[in-house]
Amino acid sequence: MKTSNNTTTPHVAILLGTFNGESYLGAQLESFLKQTHGNWSLWVSDDGSTDFTLKILNDFQNDHPEHIIKINKGPMEGFSRNYLSLLGSVDPEADFFAFSDQDDIWLPEKLAHAIKTLQRSDPKTPTLFASRTLIIDSNGRSLGLSKKKNRIPSLPNALIQNIASGNTMVFNRSALDLLKAGGPELDVYAHDWWAYLAITAVQGDVYFDNSPSLLYRQHQGNQIGASIKLRSYLNRVLLDLNGNLRNTISQNLRALKHIESQIPQRQSDLIHQIEKLRQKNPFFRIYSFMKLPLKRQTFLENISLFLAVLLGRI
Repeated sequence: MKTSNNTTTPHVAILLGTFNGESYLGAQLESFLKQTHGNWSLWVSDDGSTDFTLKILNDFQNDHPEHIIKINKGPMEGFSRNYLSLLGSVDPEADFFAFSDQDDIWLPEKLAHAIKTLQRSDPKTPTLFASRTLIIDSNGRSLGLSKKKNRIPSLPNALIQNIASGNTMVFNRSALDLLKAGGPELDVYAHDWWAYLAITAVQGDVYFDNSPSLLYRQHQGNQIGASIKLRSYLNRVLLDLNGNLRNTISQNLRALKHIESQIPQRQSDLIHQIEKLRQKNPFFRIYSFMKLPLKRQTFLENISLFLAVLLGRI
């Protein structure tokens, strides 16, 4: 697929989900234009906006014919289904694919750096890039960096935690094919957790960069916010203990059934051990948990996980 004067560089399909995003969408679109990697197209799924979002998108489409820009109607079933629908509608001939939120601001080297990183892997291997973010408030003031990740991405981590924020994700065509296997109506808590889990399940490559690739805007409209304060951590503990983690893991385990033929035996064995870990006997749960390599990124997060196991909330 060729959409720019420079046809020797890889083509990136940007997957943008929108819903009533008029306040910040313009700044995000401008950041696409400022990318040092200029060979990209834009694929939008709008989930029923009632403000000026569609006008902004249509004006952008008319102003930039050098880029292929497709605007589709979303399924109107939440943000996760909106992004999953994009996986099926995007041109599969692109070399790489990038999820995008509607209210962030990409740093100019985001695509170029992600592509360079992804090219370390065999194109036949499902491969994902993600990074930290520089968090800003609704007025653009800096709130600091998102958490540094201390453990390497892995299936044992992906089964009980998502470390890869979807707005930073860039992935190759093999990863796209894998994620599409779940279908647009896959019942998962979040499309980005599904991407991280699926790719590690098939022993694909996941690169996490501890340098930020974008400005992540935090405001009341965010459906899932960044966790950088103690209050946010305590809220996550409550979510673990009130059944949210257990429900999410249940959804993820069901989703993995869609790609089980592609999961190697060693990874499959670990997934089955997680299923056994969720049995009712508390002594069996603790014993099994201590034998498994399940680890979150920080000490406090692992305490929360242990409590969830102890109380049968995993």
